[in-house]
Amino acid sequence: GRLLVGKGWGQHSPSCVRYPSLAAHHQMGYDGLKDCCQTLCRPWSPFKQLNGMSTFTHPITLHSASGGSEAEWRVMVDTGPTFTVVPSPVLGRLGFTPDDAVRLRLANGQVEHRGITEIEANLNGTTRTIICVFGEPSAPPIIGAVTLELFLLGVDPVGQRLVPVDGLWM
Repeated sequence: GRLLVGKGWGQHSPSCVRYPSLAAHHQMGYDGLKDCCQTLCRPWSPFKQLNGMSTFTHPITLHSASGGSEAEWRVMVDTGPTFTVVPSPVLGRLGFTPDDAVRLRLANGQVEHRGITEIEANLNGTTRTIICVFGEPSAPPIIGAVTLELFLLGVDPVGQRLVPVDGLWM
């Protein structure tokens, strides 16, 4: 792995206590950087444009609340959002209503309160329960960081694909 620096991303926070030097981040690659700096080293996202490349999409299947139907489509992958975002009408058609509300900070610093729910999702043949945010009707669906972590998937932004990663044990 390598740390890509420039265009306002990959910037290391001097307050990071786990890997205090940029060289240590460089050795850890994307996963190590994300693990220690999810909130401290902002703004960080390996999905910002690099040589004309931007975000990419990946298939995901969301199962309905009743278990009888599902929605499958290609959605954007982005480690910036904490949770997976799905437009509210899609979640409604699948039989979901918000179970709770959370505070979420937008890239411009604005804070919004959004409904969330737990939903079964399938990525790469594995099914897990994930947290979905009820997005605006026009919001693009996004696979967020927590979903990627639950499925033990990392991001290969150059190859524009999800790759299996090892979970961390202590």
